[in-house]
Amino acid sequence: MAKAFVLLTVSLSAAARIELYSTLAAQTSDLHRPSTVGPGFGVEQGIITDIVLDTAPYVWQAVNVIGANADTPQSQNIYISVTNLSAASQAYVVSIQYVPVQR
Repeated sequence: MAKAFVLLTVSLSAAARIELYSTLAAQTSDLHRPSTVGPGFGVEQGIITDIVLDTAPYVWQAVNVIGANADTPQSQNIYISVTNLSAASQAYVVSIQYVPVQR
């Protein structure tokens, strides 16, 4: 993606929860937080966004979401988790539109 960016839209091919993280450590430490529990208030957890898309069309338009990679050294990686919300096993197509702020 980019070292820093403004998130515009996230779309999925089917119902799912999608989370974007600034580091692999943030993604790993957040693996067991259910979708019904928000991140802790006032704590830097490296969560860029946590979205549940359960109604078609599976598109979310961001409002004032700025994300950045927090690795040292900073890179263009963003860590993504997609959780299937249906009982059926399936592959997902994920589309993320953004405007780079820092390359």
